Amino acid sequence: MAIQVKNKSSLILSCALLSSAVLISSGCSDKGADEVAEQGGSSVQSTMDVKQPSASEAPKATLESTAPESVEKAVEEIEAVVETKVEEVVEVEVEAVKKEVAKVVEQAPVAAVDGAKIYATCAGCHGSKADGGVGPRLNNQTVDVLVDKLNRYKAGEQLGAMTGMMAPMAAGLSDAEIQAVSNYAVTLK
Repeated sequence: MAIQVKNKSSLILSCALLSSAVLISSGCSDKGADEVAEQGGSSVQSTMDVKQPSASEAPKATLESTAPESVEKAVEEIEAVVETKVEEVVEVEVEAVKKEVAKVVEQAPVAAVDGAKIYATCAGCHGSKADGGVGPRLNNQTVDVLVDKLNRYKAGEQLGAMTGMMAPMAAGLSDAEIQAVSNYAVTLK
């Protein structure tokens, strides 16, 4: 007997019908065919006589129902890891750039600081020859004394009545400029 089946559901239905036919024809029930005939009943089996499968468990949660929470948690975890890694990479890169800049600065030739050019802003108070005027005479002091005073003004230390004027002037000078202007001032005569 050859049966052509076009799809899976047709195959299952065909098997079920065939099984039912076999069961009915063989008299497979709790009561034998003879017993049914004695009671005056029909030999056709009712659906109640066929053992029904037990109820299966409720389907477990599907991926779709749990996905939003799982996906959100996974995204949060990934974002935290990425943020940490980005911070680590940025730190490493920043340190590398700092080292590179320090190396370039260290290797760069230092421009000669022109004490005469810096002293031009001092001449109005200390005189063109550093022999004094509104401010004290500078050409009779040592380089070390002038460097010390300028550094103290730069630090904001109160040295006298003119500190208010000298502190901002000294604050704008680098150590090299303080040294250069002090060297220049003591040479003026």
